[in-house]
Order: sequence, then C-alpha cells, then structure tokens
Amino acid sequence: MLLLLFLSLQPSHASSCENASSDVTQDMSNLLAWWPTSTSDVVAALNAGDHGQAKKLAHIVATSARLTGKGDVAENAGKLWQVADMLEDAQSALEDGNWAEAKRLAAEAAELLRELVEEGLVSAEEAEAILAEAGKLWTAADKAAKKAQENMSGAPMLDQWRFDHDRGPVFCGVATAIMMLQANGVDIGTSYAELSAVGNRMYWPSKGTSGSDMAAYLRDRGLTGSSYTTQGNTQDVLETLKKGQVVPLGVLSSKGQVVALNEGGSANHPHARVGATHDRTFGPTGHWVLVVGTEGDPNNPSAYLVNDPDLGGQIRVTPAELAKMAAGDGNFWMVHQ
Repeated sequence: MLLLLFLSLQPSHASSCENASSDVTQDMSNLLAWWPTSTSDVVAALNAGDHGQAKKLAHIVATSARLTGKGDVAENAGKLWQVADMLEDAQSALEDGNWAEAKRLAAEAAELLRELVEEGLVSAEEAEAILAEAGKLWTAADKAAKKAQENMSGAPMLDQWRFDHDRGPVFCGVATAIMMLQANGVDIGTSYAELSAVGNRMYWPSKGTSGSDMAAYLRDRGLTGSSYTTQGNTQDVLETLKKGQVVPLGVLSSKGQVVALNEGGSANHPHARVGATHDRTFGPTGHWVLVVGTEGDPNNPSAYLVNDPDLGGQIRVTPAELAKMAAGDGNFWMVHQ
C-alpha cells in the first residue's frame, strides 16, 4: 500500500527512469515529512485513553522510522503499540467478564510502560495517566472476580426432597434455578407458593424442567445473560464460571466425592457421608444440578464443585466425570452466560 502511494505521486510527464527515480525519492521524503516521526503523539493518544488511535500512530511512527533508518524509534513505537493493544484487550476482557485475563493484561501493560520510563523513553509525567488507567482496569477486574467468587461460594445447597410441596421430588430444575437466584442475591425462598410460581414457569408434568424456559425465567429475574444450549461442553461451563456465574447443568447421572451436606443430612440418601462417593443414575428425563466452582488451575481445573438438589449437598467431580454425567462434551444441556 505504501509503495502504491509513493508511485502514485510520480509526475506523469517523467521522461526517464533516472528522473522518475529522483522524483519518487523526493516524493518519499516529502511524504515522510508529513508523518509522525516521534512517539509523543502515541503517548498523547494513550493518555487520552484512545487505544485504537495510539496503535495507528505507533504503526505509522514505526514504519516511518524503519524507512529512515531509525531502528530505535521503531522499536520504541512497537512497545507503545503493545501497551495500547494490551490495555484495549484488558478493557474487552473486563467487559466480557474474563477477570483473570483483564488483570493479566493490565499488569503486563503497566510493567512494559514502567520499563519505558526507566529507559528514559517516556517521562514519568507522561506515563502517570496511562499507569492509572491500567491500575483502574486491574482493580475493577479484581473486585469483580472477588464478588463473583462470593456469589459462587455462597450458592446454597437445597434439598428438593425437603420441599414442602407435592412436586418436590421432581422439582430438581426448580431447585437449581432458585439456588442460582439466591447465589446472585435475588430475594426468593422455597415456600409452597414460591415453588409453585417457579415451577409454573419451567416444569412440564411427565417431561421435566425445560432448559429454555429456565433461561427465560432467569433473564426475567435479572440474570439477563442467561442462554440455554443442548450442545454445551466443559469449556462452556468453565467460561461461565470464569465470569463469576454458576451454571445450571442437565445430567443423566451424578457421581463424585461428597464435599458437604445440609444439616440433618440427605433426605433421599440418608447414608451419604462427607468424603464418601455419591453415585446415582437418573431416568430418561434426567436431572438438574448447579455447577458452583472449580479446584486447581482456574484455566485447567482438576475438579468441579456441583450442588446436587437430589443429594441436598455438594460433590466434587473430575472434568471427565462431569462430561460423563452430562452425556459427553458437545451434548451438555446447560444454561450459560
């Protein structure tokens, strides 16, 4: 593109290759004279929070510097481009609810900018506002992550068999939806009237709970990002958990180590004990549980924590066990964000 622009500046009346070459060289010099050749404009755009403009200017400065043999300027412009790109991506990660990625990018952008300050390539005064922006992004992501963790760790363990309702034994989906709402601070209980109201929105007699109806109900109650799929996988579960949201998941079985039980134990599994293995297979309409967290590396967890309303407690399952419970990766019926 640059070469075409230079060539387009040739005079149409050039009478020889020598004259044309001279004219093109002069036109290149004239054009470069109009281009930004210092990184100050890039820093100014970064200070204004205009990451896209900063990247464009950094690219122009780097290209101009290379054409004029100023390799050090090109290298510095490239580093400023990286700072702008990381801050831009950190903002996007924050908006997408990917708190860990937002924190990582904001921290790396700040670290690279501090290196430029130490090298005397950017003044401390110029860097102040940019570092403040990176700090705000990191802090916002950290607060959101902690709030999300509170939501997930605060998810209740409801026991559908203890519901004072004639449909309690089949209200696993209702229990799962209520657990999710309570985890998000929604004021909802398990009285007969409340259970009936939720059941009327999503439970179909002899068919079970409709996932799409559950998602619609959750959206109506304020969880506007709720969406139902029958083609989910463990990665979809993980991505929703990373956003700080618990995951209603349809399963054909429930198998894992019991981590916790409600006071008084399990109504339907009175012999269940913390530390023991829980294993139950369900009928053709399946069962609903709530995935509330992970253990180990958040990006590659060693286990998932699942609140099971049939058990009235929480179990720990490996990624392979979770996939098997939910009929295999790519076949999860789940509500994700």
